[in-house]
Amino acid sequence: MKSITEILGGCQMVFGISYDIQEIFERYVTNEHRTFIQLLQVIEEFLPVCERSGNLVGRRSYDETAMIRSCLAKQFFNIATVTSLRNRLLSDPSLRQICGFTVVPSEATFSRRYASYAQNRLMEQTLGPLVSSYLGGHIVGHISRDSTGSRHARRRPIPRKK
Repeated sequence: MKSITEILGGCQMVFGISYDIQEIFERYVTNEHRTFIQLLQVIEEFLPVCERSGNLVGRRSYDETAMIRSCLAKQFFNIATVTSLRNRLLSDPSLRQICGFTVVPSEATFSRRYASYAQNRLMEQTLGPLVSSYLGGHIVGHISRDSTGSRHARRRPIPRKK
Protein backbone atom coordinates (compact mmCIF):
# COMPACT_ATOMS: atom_id res chain seq x y z
CA MET A 1 0.00 0.00 0.00
CA LYS A 2 1.33 3.40 -0.92
CA SER A 3 1.69 6.05 1.73
CA ILE A 4 -0.35 9.21 1.41
CA THR A 5 2.74 11.14 0.33
CA GLU A 6 3.41 8.66 -2.49
CA ILE A 7 -0.20 8.94 -3.60
CA LEU A 8 -0.02 12.72 -3.76
CA GLY A 9 3.34 12.81 -5.49
CA GLY A 10 6.10 12.80 -2.90
CA CYS A 11 8.66 14.87 -4.79
CA GLN A 12 6.23 17.69 -5.38
CA MET A 13 5.28 17.74 -1.70
CA VAL A 14 8.90 17.68 -0.50
CA PHE A 15 10.22 20.33 -2.86
CA GLY A 16 7.26 22.62 -2.32
CA ILE A 17 6.07 22.64 -5.89
CA SER A 18 2.48 23.75 -5.76
CA TYR A 19 -0.11 21.82 -7.69
CA ASP A 20 -3.81 21.35 -7.33
CA ILE A 21 -4.58 18.31 -5.21
CA GLN A 22 -7.96 18.12 -6.93
CA GLU A 23 -6.32 16.68 -10.06
CA ILE A 24 -5.54 13.43 -8.24
CA PHE A 25 -9.08 12.71 -7.07
CA GLU A 26 -12.09 11.81 -9.19
CA ARG A 27 -14.55 13.90 -7.13
CA TYR A 28 -14.42 17.21 -5.29
CA VAL A 29 -12.03 17.34 -2.30
CA THR A 30 -13.30 19.46 0.60
CA ASN A 31 -11.19 21.33 3.14
CA GLU A 32 -11.93 18.53 5.63
CA HIS A 33 -10.43 16.02 3.20
CA ARG A 34 -7.35 18.21 2.77
CA THR A 35 -6.91 18.54 6.54
CA PHE A 36 -7.29 14.78 6.94
CA ILE A 37 -4.62 14.19 4.27
CA GLN A 38 -2.25 16.51 6.16
CA LEU A 39 -2.99 14.60 9.38
CA LEU A 40 -2.19 11.31 7.65
CA GLN A 41 1.09 12.69 6.33
CA VAL A 42 2.18 13.38 9.91
CA ILE A 43 0.85 10.20 11.49
CA GLU A 44 1.85 7.63 8.85
CA GLU A 45 5.56 7.81 9.59
CA PHE A 46 4.79 6.64 13.14
CA LEU A 47 2.49 3.78 12.16
CA PRO A 48 3.95 0.36 12.89
CA VAL A 49 4.40 -1.99 9.98
CA CYS A 50 1.29 -4.12 10.10
CA GLU A 51 1.40 -7.21 7.99
CA ARG A 52 -1.46 -9.61 8.50
CA SER A 53 -0.51 -13.21 8.03
CA GLY A 54 -2.99 -14.40 5.45
CA ASN A 55 -4.06 -17.94 4.85
CA LEU A 56 -3.40 -19.59 1.54
CA VAL A 57 -7.04 -20.69 1.44
CA GLY A 58 -9.94 -18.25 1.13
CA ARG A 59 -10.23 -14.74 -0.12
CA ARG A 60 -7.51 -12.15 0.40
CA SER A 61 -7.87 -9.88 3.41
CA TYR A 62 -8.25 -6.12 3.17
CA ASP A 63 -5.19 -3.92 3.25
CA GLU A 64 -4.11 -3.13 6.79
CA THR A 65 -3.08 0.45 6.01
CA ALA A 66 -6.50 1.18 4.52
CA MET A 67 -8.19 -0.20 7.64
CA ILE A 68 -6.01 1.94 9.93
CA ARG A 69 -6.72 5.02 7.81
CA SER A 70 -10.45 4.31 8.04
CA CYS A 71 -10.11 4.03 11.83
CA LEU A 72 -8.43 7.44 11.90
CA ALA A 73 -11.10 8.83 9.54
CA LYS A 74 -13.82 7.60 11.89
CA GLN A 75 -12.29 9.63 14.69
CA PHE A 76 -11.37 12.66 12.57
CA PHE A 77 -14.78 13.10 10.96
CA ASN A 78 -16.63 12.30 14.24
CA ILE A 79 -18.45 9.33 12.77
CA ALA A 80 -20.29 7.61 15.60
CA THR A 81 -20.88 4.08 14.32
CA VAL A 82 -19.28 1.60 11.99
CA THR A 83 -22.47 1.59 9.91
CA SER A 84 -22.19 5.35 9.43
CA LEU A 85 -18.51 5.00 8.51
CA ARG A 86 -19.28 2.35 5.91
CA ASN A 87 -22.10 4.46 4.45
CA ARG A 88 -19.78 7.47 4.31
CA LEU A 89 -17.09 5.43 2.52
CA LEU A 90 -19.67 4.14 0.04
CA SER A 91 -21.02 7.61 -0.71
CA ASP A 92 -17.77 9.62 -0.59
CA PRO A 93 -15.34 8.46 -3.30
CA SER A 94 -12.66 10.95 -2.24
CA LEU A 95 -12.56 9.59 1.32
CA ARG A 96 -12.60 6.04 -0.03
CA GLN A 97 -9.59 6.89 -2.23
CA ILE A 98 -7.75 8.63 0.64
CA CYS A 99 -8.24 5.57 2.84
CA GLY A 100 -7.11 3.27 0.03
CA PHE A 101 -10.18 1.10 -0.53
CA THR A 102 -11.23 -0.18 -3.92
CA VAL A 103 -13.98 -2.26 -2.31
CA VAL A 104 -15.47 -1.18 1.02
CA PRO A 105 -15.46 -3.98 3.63
CA SER A 106 -18.54 -5.09 5.55
CA GLU A 107 -19.47 -3.76 8.98
CA ALA A 108 -18.41 -7.02 10.58
CA THR A 109 -14.93 -6.74 9.06
CA PHE A 110 -14.56 -3.20 10.38
CA SER A 111 -15.75 -4.27 13.84
CA ARG A 112 -13.35 -7.22 14.03
CA ARG A 113 -10.36 -5.12 12.95
CA TYR A 114 -11.19 -2.26 15.31
CA ALA A 115 -11.55 -4.75 18.17
CA SER A 116 -8.11 -6.18 17.38
CA TYR A 117 -6.65 -2.63 17.25
CA ALA A 118 -8.15 -1.90 20.66
CA GLN A 119 -6.86 -5.16 22.10
CA ASN A 120 -3.34 -4.58 20.71
CA ARG A 121 -3.46 -0.86 21.64
CA LEU A 122 -2.38 0.11 18.14
CA MET A 123 -3.34 3.78 18.40
CA GLU A 124 -1.53 4.19 21.73
CA GLN A 125 1.60 2.64 20.23
CA THR A 126 1.31 4.95 17.21
CA LEU A 127 0.39 8.23 18.84
CA GLY A 128 2.66 7.81 21.90
CA PRO A 129 5.93 8.16 19.94
CA LEU A 130 4.35 10.92 17.84
CA VAL A 131 3.53 13.01 20.91
CA SER A 132 6.86 12.33 22.59
CA SER A 133 8.81 13.28 19.45
CA TYR A 134 6.94 16.54 18.98
CA LEU A 135 6.69 17.59 22.64
CA GLY A 136 9.91 16.06 23.94
CA GLY A 137 10.28 16.96 27.61
CA HIS A 138 7.86 19.89 27.61
CA ILE A 139 5.05 20.06 30.12
CA VAL A 140 1.65 20.78 28.64
CA GLY A 141 -0.36 23.05 30.91
CA HIS A 142 -4.06 23.51 30.62
CA ILE A 143 -6.92 24.81 32.72
CA SER A 144 -10.21 22.97 32.97
CA ARG A 145 -13.15 25.05 34.08
CA ASP A 146 -16.62 23.92 34.95
CA SER A 147 -19.22 25.86 33.00
CA THR A 148 -22.06 25.15 35.41
CA GLY A 149 -23.71 28.31 36.68
CA SER A 150 -22.84 28.79 40.34
CA ARG A 151 -25.79 31.01 41.30
CA HIS A 152 -28.25 28.15 40.80
CA ALA A 153 -26.18 25.86 42.97
CA ARG A 154 -26.15 28.28 45.92
CA ARG A 155 -29.87 28.79 46.32
CA ARG A 156 -31.42 27.85 49.58
CA PRO A 157 -33.55 24.73 49.59
CA ILE A 158 -37.30 25.18 49.50
CA PRO A 159 -38.72 24.61 53.02
CA ARG A 160 -41.19 21.76 53.22
CA LYS A 161 -44.38 21.86 55.23
CA LYS A 162 -44.53 19.52 58.17
